[in-house]
Amino acid sequence: MTTSLGMTPPHLVSVASMSADQVDSLITDATQLVDAGLAAEFPRLDGLIVATLFFQPSTRTRLSFESAAMRLGARCLSCADGATLRAGSAWQESLADTARVVNAYADIVVLRHPAANAASEYAAMSKIPVINAGDGTEHPTQALADVMTLWRELGRLDHLRLMLVGDLDQRCARSLLLALSLYGRVRVLVVPHPGSDLDPGLAKKLVDRGLLIDYGTSISAHLEQVDAVYMVGMNDPAKQPLPRYCLDPMALTRCKRVPIILHPLPRGPEVPKALDGSSSAAYFRQAANAVALRMALIKRMVATPTRRLDMAPPEGAPKLHS
Repeated sequence: MTTSLGMTPPHLVSVASMSADQVDSLITDATQLVDAGLAAEFPRLDGLIVATLFFQPSTRTRLSFESAAMRLGARCLSCADGATLRAGSAWQESLADTARVVNAYADIVVLRHPAANAASEYAAMSKIPVINAGDGTEHPTQALADVMTLWRELGRLDHLRLMLVGDLDQRCARSLLLALSLYGRVRVLVVPHPGSDLDPGLAKKLVDRGLLIDYGTSISAHLEQVDAVYMVGMNDPAKQPLPRYCLDPMALTRCKRVPIILHPLPRGPEVPKALDGSSSAAYFRQAANAVALRMALIKRMVATPTRRLDMAPPEGAPKLHS
């Protein structure tokens, strides 16, 4: 089943189901929240119940979603440790059965799960909106926060030049590339760790959608050519990246125009702490932007517990791209 934001109820399973106008509209709402210190005149969601079902460990995604919900006036039901649940693979309960049950408990579900296409499987049986907070395939709200950060830091998305470094099979990398493919003439230079090249099927899809993809083997050789560097590190936290896949603070200081640096966190040695004081280090701003983005998303998906909203942007909403 392919879910999309135009369905009733609306689901966000993949960023590929969105349009650039929808992304722009969410970023505009979220930016207003950031500029107002997360205290803009948003419709309150008092009485709304948000279920955060996390079958996989999480810090930033879970806490930012719960912070977003509570800042909007909603309440949270949280399952944060799959080992303590009588649901999921340990108890042989299907995601479909879990969805049928939670339909009666909450008004919107935020789901994180390690299995590929878990969010799509869950949404197929959900009568309430579902947001994919990261499954084995994608991490759409991370990509939306990334795109928001790129726009806020650079002032544009069209003709963006981005370097993507690390294990490219990670869901945050796949979702970011899909999101960037919505915009015009974006060029991505990928510098993959050994053995983590882009999946050929995904690469073809991205090119067909208009994304311009180049390949490189060195970070420092291309720093002057890009607007931003997105580091994703190693997919296996027990491993360490080779030095050539880590940012060199000295190489950055030699740049006439220093690119902004993003990372979905948690970081390893690929982004040294020596860079934290640099104005180009945007990764903590990136994490903060995610709260506002997720507030805007929850607000757009559910206005009250009894009235669902279509995800189409309001008529006349400003566009962030040409």
